[in-house]
Amino acid sequence: MRYQSKPASCGPTALRNALQSRGILRSEDELALLVGCTAEGTSARGLLKAAHMIAVDEPKIAPGVLSERRGDVALLKLHAALRTGVVGILCVDSFEHWVTAFGLLGDDVVHVADSADPEMVLHYAPGKLLERWRGPGKSGYYGILL
Repeated sequence: MRYQSKPASCGPTALRNALQSRGILRSEDELALLVGCTAEGTSARGLLKAAHMIAVDEPKIAPGVLSERRGDVALLKLHAALRTGVVGILCVDSFEHWVTAFGLLGDDVVHVADSADPEMVLHYAPGKLLERWRGPGKSGYYGILL
């Protein structure tokens, strides 16, 4: 797991951490170009497009979208994915930041790599994860699965 090198590079770094957890090594600079990272950050569209481009050469990943309005359903889908070895790039902090959900502890605690947090690896119980993951207003919960 790696820290982001620039204030707005959480998207490419979250993608890098997700890929690394699946055994795929790519540099942050390469991924920043692929996702179209700007000084304002990275769009969900850019992250998904880059993931699909990488999947052409890496058949072990099959990018998909997790988009739910209900937190309980979003958690069920995320947990199911994590149990099968899939990782999630989650849009958190009112859609201002990207993190990598890469594993479970027991049935509920999600391991998250946050490239902007000094502790890097955080552990979230369901309620705390939903609190951080929820988008602004009624937008719900969004992530990209790899």
